[in-house]
Formats: sequence, C-alpha cells, structure tokens
Amino acid sequence: MGEADGIYATIKQVVVTASAAAGVIAGFKIYMKWNRGEFVTHQIFSWIVGLLSVGALTYAVNVYIYGGGLQAGLAVGWIDLLKVEIYEAVMLFGIVVSVVSVIRIYYKYNEGEDIVPLIYQWVGALLFLSVMGLIVFSLIKY
Repeated sequence: MGEADGIYATIKQVVVTASAAAGVIAGFKIYMKWNRGEFVTHQIFSWIVGLLSVGALTYAVNVYIYGGGLQAGLAVGWIDLLKVEIYEAVMLFGIVVSVVSVIRIYYKYNEGEDIVPLIYQWVGALLFLSVMGLIVFSLIKY
C-alpha cells in the first residue's frame, strides 16, 4: 500500500491547496465588494460554509474512508454517541442564519425598503426552527 498512500497524499495535497487558494481568492473578492459598499452578507455566509465543507469532507475521507472508520458498524455507534452534539450544532447553525437575517433586514430598513414581509418570513423561520428543534430533541432524548 506504499504507492497508494503516496498517490492519496499527493491528491489530498493538491485538492486542499486548490481549495485554500480558491478560499483566499473568494475572500479577497468579498473584501473588494465590501470596500465598494456592496451587500456581501450572503457571500460571506456562503464563503464560510464552503470553507467548513472542505474541512469536513477532508476529515470524513481521512477518518471514515481512508482510515477504515466505517468497518464493523462503527459509524452507527458514533452517530448514537454524537446525536446531542449534532443537534446542538444544527441549532447553532440556525441561530447564525437568524442573526445574518437580522443584519439583512437592518440593511434593507436603512435603505428605506419595506421590511414587513421580511420580518414575517424571519419570524416564521424562527418558529419553524424552534418547533423542529423541539421535535428532534424529543426524538433523540430517548
């Protein structure tokens, strides 16, 4: 497996380097738009999600596929152990999206646009998140 390990390491290095370069370029483009006064909240959010996705996929390949983490049903045991942490991470993600939405509403309010439909959508999304959070938490509690 020595040659396969070398090929995997090379491919991993190329992909991670390309992803890092793309992240830096995208971050610079967002910075330039920010300096011009353009609305970049959505782009910042997409940029962060993209960077986190690359990290999560790299970790998943290393641990579960390359490291043999899926052998003998290990993933099922891990999911059972991590269900509360996964729930908390998803709820934290919902809070971050909610805060970004409030910032978006604030910008639209300062521009003089009608924000009533946005507020209705925001409150509806918060209610949906809360109710789904309670349902999921009650299911994973037992």
